[in-house]
Amino acid sequence: MSALDAIAGMLVGERKDWTPSRLIAVFCQPGMRSGFRESGRKDETRSDWRGGFCAYLGTNAYGEGIDGFDDGHALWGELIESGWSLIQDPGDRQFPYAFYMEWRPREDAAPGTPDGEWCMVNYCEGDFGVELYDDEAAYRSAELTVRAL
Repeated sequence: MSALDAIAGMLVGERKDWTPSRLIAVFCQPGMRSGFRESGRKDETRSDWRGGFCAYLGTNAYGEGIDGFDDGHALWGELIESGWSLIQDPGDRQFPYAFYMEWRPREDAAPGTPDGEWCMVNYCEGDFGVELYDDEAAYRSAELTVRAL
C-alpha cells in the first residue's frame, strides 16, 4: 500500500481512484499548509482553485498512521494509475519536483462533482492544488500557458 493510500485511509487491497473529488477531500482542506495561494475563484482563468499540501511531514503527521509521501514520483505514479495524464514531458528540467497533470471529465461522474469537470493538478515539492475549469475552452487556455513554461 502506498503512502497516498494511507493518507486517504484506504485499506490494503482497496481500489485506488484518485479522482479530483478525492484529492480535494484529502489534501485541500482549510488550514493545510501550502506555498500556493488560498483556495478560491480565479475569474481570469474561469476556474476554481483548491490549494493544499501532500508531502511527507513525519510519522503520523496527517493523523494516526498517516505520514504523507516523500516525493513527486509517488504522487505522479498514483495519479497516472487513476486516469490523470502528465502535461509536461517527464524529461522536463523541473520534473518530478514540480509538474502539472490533466483530468478529462468522466461521463460516469456524479452530477455536480469535480470528477465531471476539466481539471489540472499542480504539484511543487509537496505544495498541491487542483484547479477546476468552467469548460474545455478555459482548460485548454490554461494548458497552453503550462506547456509554455
